[in-house]
Amino acid sequence: MSLKAFHVVFITASILLAFGFGAWSYFDYKDQGKTADLIYAIGSSILSLLAVVVLVLGGLAAFFIYLARRAAMTAAAETPVPETLPETSEQIHR
Repeated sequence: MSLKAFHVVFITASILLAFGFGAWSYFDYKDQGKTADLIYAIGSSILSLLAVVVLVLGGLAAFFIYLARRAAMTAAAETPVPETLPETSEQIHR
């Protein structure tokens, strides 16, 4: 398993566990009525959603950076190479 795949799996599992903790805290709040459980549920859910948004936006930014670099490389590769030497170079060699 590559390092990238490991991180994708690890971060996905972390986000799912955070959502699970939020759901568990919410159902515990419904059963017992403790305000602390509701605070944990809301906080965990907000942080999980924030993590998802940040990861998606980071992935999009990385994709567009990749596209920009690829476009720059292909534009540089398509630049024609002059077939003759500049006049100053030809004068030096004569």
